[in-house]
Amino acid sequence: MYFLGSGTPHDLGALLGSPDDTKVSLANGLPGFNHATVAWLNKGSTLLIVVEKPLGRSWMNGSYLAATNVSLSDGAIGSEFDGTMLLDTNRRDLGPRPLRDLEH
Repeated sequence: MYFLGSGTPHDLGALLGSPDDTKVSLANGLPGFNHATVAWLNKGSTLLIVVEKPLGRSWMNGSYLAATNVSLSDGAIGSEFDGTMLLDTNRRDLGPRPLRDLEH
């Protein structure tokens, strides 16, 4: 993940998704998770990231949405939280696609 604001872009050193998840995806020839930056939070110091993941480690079973926050000041990645909590805490920050997927 790279920060593009205030000067030269710099690597935040943040890895979205665990190394174990990446190994499983690569070993099984599966695509990685889909990550999307949804909103700037805390006056632009935090990113809300929505992650689309496969159910039961296979995209054939469908997918679900989870989220995490990434601090731009130190690159810290917060704990992942599920779609229910995402709706409860960040509904106003979500666009039409995540809202549609989470409200079903």
